[in-house]
Amino acid sequence: MLGVDIKPISPIPFPNVHLIEADIYDLEIGKKILNELRGFADVLLSDLSPQIIGAWDVDHARQIDLARRAIAIAKSVLRPKGNALIKMFHGPELKGLQEEAGKMFFRSRLYKPQASRPESSEIYFLGLGLRNWVAKEREGMEGQAEDEDGRNRDVTVE
Repeated sequence: MLGVDIKPISPIPFPNVHLIEADIYDLEIGKKILNELRGFADVLLSDLSPQIIGAWDVDHARQIDLARRAIAIAKSVLRPKGNALIKMFHGPELKGLQEEAGKMFFRSRLYKPQASRPESSEIYFLGLGLRNWVAKEREGMEGQAEDEDGRNRDVTVE
């Protein structure tokens, strides 16, 4: 498990939990994640949220931008058939972003957890099974890939 946050994160005392203090807008974030994981990820969970200012148009636009960035990171770090859960906000750009992200996965839908307050505009995009063409688009990316028989093989990341 790997956590990424722009702010310092208190260490979590488990050997399989790793943390990176980094900006998701860093153009090298995908490589940093692949290096830390030593291969591609099975799942990407994104609970990114902007600093809410109360101006709905601005808050929605900032959230959509964060969700787009999470989708771009998912493209670069997920293994073929990998899954993603990404926070979004209801608003005018949601449908387009859902359709765009949905093309990357075999199955996708929007999901509102029961724990989310009914008045909250947060909703999650769930993408299941990253399509192989998405993984092939990142040619030149390195990490862990699947052979034709579905076995994982390691590839060096520099």
